[in-house]
Amino acid sequence: MSLKIASAMTVCIGNICRSPVAEAALARSFPRLHTGSSGLGALVDHPADADAAKAAAAHGLDLSAHRARQFDPVRARRYDLILVMEAEQREDILRRAPDLGGRTFLVTHWTGGHAVSDPYRRSFDRHERAVTDILEGVAGWAARLDVAA
Repeated sequence: MSLKIASAMTVCIGNICRSPVAEAALARSFPRLHTGSSGLGALVDHPADADAAKAAAAHGLDLSAHRARQFDPVRARRYDLILVMEAEQREDILRRAPDLGGRTFLVTHWTGGHAVSDPYRRSFDRHERAVTDILEGVAGWAARLDVAA
């Protein structure tokens, strides 16, 4: 059984490390999927973090066009699936918009349900680990999603 969706949003805190990586990974896995990303405390209009972009590039993901956006429940309602990096982010979204509960999940939901640790201002190894965790999580979702045309 698969979940039929046409759109997915990824969410983290600043929208400059983890959620841009997850958005790019989803877009690569599903070229027809409408994707977006945002941050609960976004560094609005900032590009992707340099280390996040470098770690993503090592896996064939390009974050060069990314600019951070603030999470907005009205915008989020336009997405069929919302993937977060930590359980606390899901809780924050549900406080802001309880109706989003049925479509908001951890990116790692199918691969252990663990948090993807925030690598911001941490070692490059932390960025690499976050990218690996996100790619594994997206692969878990990819096995269960059916993208509508």
